[in-house]
Amino acid sequence: MGIVDGDLAQALRGLPDKKIQIVLLYYFNGLNDREIGEIYGTGRTTICDQRNDAIKKLRLLMES
Repeated sequence: MGIVDGDLAQALRGLPDKKIQIVLLYYFNGLNDREIGEIYGTGRTTICDQRNDAIKKLRLLMES
């Protein structure tokens, strides 16, 4: 699945690659924080924090 056009795609380009991947894995691939943490070799809470930070930044980018 690719997001290549529109406000969401533009906002995603404003995030670091890892945070983009975390958002896509969570919301589009249906993985939970634990599963994503296993991919990146980190804990569930770290992934949750990074995902929440990414969503906050996406909101700011889309509002501007």
